[in-house]
Formats: sequence, structure tokens, C-alpha cells
Amino acid sequence: MRKQEPDLCFLHYADSREGREAPLAFRKLHSHPPVNCQTKKMPPGHRHSHGNTEALLTRGRLGCLLLLKLLMLANVSVSCPSKCRCVADIGLVQCGFPALQEILEDIPQWVQNLSLIGGDVNVLRPETFQRNSSQLGNLTTLLLINSSIQAIEALAFQELPSLTTLDLSFNRLATIANDAFDRASQLEVLKLNQAFQAPA
Repeated sequence: MRKQEPDLCFLHYADSREGREAPLAFRKLHSHPPVNCQTKKMPPGHRHSHGNTEALLTRGRLGCLLLLKLLMLANVSVSCPSKCRCVADIGLVQCGFPALQEILEDIPQWVQNLSLIGGDVNVLRPETFQRNSSQLGNLTTLLLINSSIQAIEALAFQELPSLTTLDLSFNRLATIANDAFDRASQLEVLKLNQAFQAPA
């Protein structure tokens, strides 16, 4: 029984510049004109140059890089939470009227600036961010505006090690623990515009 010839085979061609033979891999089915894999040299009249090979390799590398970039962009679009706007180049995620825990479950790891406006959070506690802490390590700016926040518990932001700016404006704060911001060692800016509940 005759063995099936492989699609990929190796042959040798004469290197015209150095006077030696070098290996060349190609697919038989795609060779044009067809080349016998058993031959040691390319057909008469065929010329090969390293310049052409280098150009082909360069184009191949560029094609691989382009494909990788497209895959990365596709992954970014998939990882953006629903009802949110994501701009990966600047690490921005903006969400309107979000359910905070649902947003955090789908938050991309590249997020640096997270803006949540009009949610229904009520209480901020360490557990709020603990479950997704591995995805929030790069978060530097957090806006929780008009999110019905009434209380901030102790160590509420300890799972956000890179947080530098926090905006809690337009909430209904009534209680803030004395150590609410402990372990938020990088925090520099805290905005509380109209953040407190008016006295009864």
C-alpha cells in the first residue's frame, strides 16, 4: 500500500550568494510550479534571495502582531460590563445607574478609572470590593456619585491599593467609621460635594 505523501516537506536549494545549499520548507499542494520533494535543487531558472525571505518573514511577523492586536481588542469588547462604556486605551469604565456588584463581577483588569453614577449602593464595606480585588489592583480613580450611599464601614477601601482619587458626591451619607479610609494609603483626593444627608 502506497504511503500518503506529507503536505509539508523539506528540500534544499542552492544559495547563489554563498555557494552552498540551504533548507527550504514549503507545502507541496501550494507550490507553484510544483516541485518534487526529492530533488535537491530548485527547478532551472528559479532564483532565491535572502532579501525576499527576510521581507516575507517581516510581513509574517507584522501579520501575527496585527492578529494579536485584533484578539486583544476583541477581548476588551467582551470584558466590558453591560450598560457601561469602556475605553481601554485610557483604562476608563463609565456606568450609569449600575448594580455595583454586577458591574464589579465583569470589570476588566485594565480599569484605572471607574465611574458609577446613579446606583443603589447604600453601604460601602470591605466586602464590597474584596471579591474582585484581583481585578481592581490598578484602579486609581473611583467615582460613586449619586449612588444612595448612607454609610461607610471600617477599612472599606483596603482592597483598592492604588486608589488616589475618590468622589462620593451627591450621596446620603449619615455614618462614616473613624477608620473608613485606613489602608487606603495612596488616597490623595476625596470629594464629598453634597454627600451628606440633611439633618431631619
